[in-house]
Amino acid sequence: MDRAQARRQAPFAERAHPTDEHLLPLFVALGAAGADIHAQRIDAGIDMGFLAMDIYRFAG
Repeated sequence: MDRAQARRQAPFAERAHPTDEHLLPLFVALGAAGADIHAQRIDAGIDMGFLAMDIYRFAG
């Protein structure tokens, strides 16, 4: 999936990730996990009342 395709599938993601430097590591992790992946959120913290600090684990 390329950037334009990802933006079309999640049009409101730009509100959370207005620039790509915070979003691109997610694509790296997904690619490194392989074709048959499973994503699991292992922590869902909120800092300062508004900053989400979710942590995900990817396994193939």
